[in-house]
Amino acid sequence: SHTLLVGAGLKMPTGKFRALENGLTINQNFQLGTGSTDVLLNAIYTVRHRNLGVNAEFTYAYNTTNRDEYKFGNTTRSGVTAFFLPWSGISRAGKSQTAMVTLMPNIGVSLETFRDNHQYGDPFPESGGWALHFNAGLEAYYGKVAVGATYTRPAKQELFNGRVTAHERLSLHLTYLF
Repeated sequence: SHTLLVGAGLKMPTGKFRALENGLTINQNFQLGTGSTDVLLNAIYTVRHRNLGVNAEFTYAYNTTNRDEYKFGNTTRSGVTAFFLPWSGISRAGKSQTAMVTLMPNIGVSLETFRDNHQYGDPFPESGGWALHFNAGLEAYYGKVAVGATYTRPAKQELFNGRVTAHERLSLHLTYLF
């Protein structure tokens, strides 16, 4: 089976962004928001045969310039994840019905890219870069509820001319399908 999902979104400037405080510039990466309206595009393609599958995803964020003439660089995230459904159909008896639990372990690789930030139209020094990550996770589905965890480890990176280092991540999610 094949599935293609395509989406678009708009990020509004709801967080507070102040370039100056008491006459001093605040690091833009420590602001509560970007102060800009940004366009988000994404696509997810999944191919599955029986209990094996591959998921490919791509996300692009086009960032606009805020009122303080600062523009965060556009970003992309792409990844490929393979998954396996070895325990699909484990049943748990309920009082009036039987619900099915499906477990789905997965492994993958992802690439994040960051274009240079700009201030007053000029590239901001020591910004931009890329990072390659490996990830492994497990998701569990029970009726309309899904829970999951993903561990991500940087494999190689060049962020902000070596001044920023990506570290390991642990992501957790709880999803309700309606």
